[in-house]
Amino acid sequence: MRTVRLLLCLLCMAGLASCGPGDGKVRVEGQFKNLDNAEFYVYSEEGIHPAIDTVRIEGGKFSFDRPCTEAEVLTLLYPNFSRTYIIIEPGATVTIKANAERLEAADVSGTEANERFSAFRLKNLGQPKGDLHLAAAQFIRDNAATIDALAAFVQYFAQREKPEPGETLSLLDVLKKGQPGNKALARIDRRLRPMLQNGPGQPLQSFSAATLDGGQVTRDDFSGKPLLITFLASWQSESHAVAFQQRRLRRAFSGKLQQLTVSLDTDVEKFRQFVASDSVAAPVVCDGQAFDSPLVRQFGVRYVPGNILVGADGRVVARDLKKDQLENEIARLL
Repeated sequence: MRTVRLLLCLLCMAGLASCGPGDGKVRVEGQFKNLDNAEFYVYSEEGIHPAIDTVRIEGGKFSFDRPCTEAEVLTLLYPNFSRTYIIIEPGATVTIKANAERLEAADVSGTEANERFSAFRLKNLGQPKGDLHLAAAQFIRDNAATIDALAAFVQYFAQREKPEPGETLSLLDVLKKGQPGNKALARIDRRLRPMLQNGPGQPLQSFSAATLDGGQVTRDDFSGKPLLITFLASWQSESHAVAFQQRRLRRAFSGKLQQLTVSLDTDVEKFRQFVASDSVAAPVVCDGQAFDSPLVRQFGVRYVPGNILVGADGRVVARDLKKDQLENEIARLL
């Protein structure tokens, strides 16, 4: 009899364990219509556990457990590059139901935060972009203290190729006030804020840096005329074409356009050779720290080549323009 009771106790414990992922984990499970077998990626761009997991869909279903010590936003990246953003919390089970032909209409449930955010997404499907961003901004302000507001910010603002600086900074401030202890939000803020503060319509932030020839350069050195700041690196193949464009711009707009070159090289001497061979526009900043350079971080540079175009009034006109766009915008300014 004692053995029977022990077996029943063990079976009961096993049944309870199977009901959820347990402490320090989250379980995500789902089902896709019109998709039998496939793989997708799961990751947290700014979260506590940034590892990328590969999840296998078999028979239209999937299930996986992931470490989770606090609420954060996960990204599900599908083979067609579309995404679903979900919210994970310790000990929770999150359920996703979707049609592979309409992944944007995925229904996510299992927690209050996911259900609120999912209801918002589904309600606003098909809205024009402008209306959608207005609705998302209001959702964030109305729910600023909740993790689903952060999920909305990630999907509708943080992931935009060229976010609108004023609005995005305002929403970041709202979220930081509502969630002062959110570590993922703090990481997003550190990544986005420098880029937004030097975004279109914003005054170029004050800076000071040592130049390659031993001098010093500051923002005030470029007042009164349009300024083109170029970010490049000798190890990046497109940077040679960018240096060639710099020379063409110097000839075309001699005396009217100022230029500053910022290198993301780690080998300073090698970059000196690049400067000499490609006639890179001076002044030139290269401290050998690449993306860890204080000036690069201050400008919010995410990739090379890149650029920031500043008007004669000291305000940023545009950033990261393509070659033709850049020349047309400079010509318009001058």
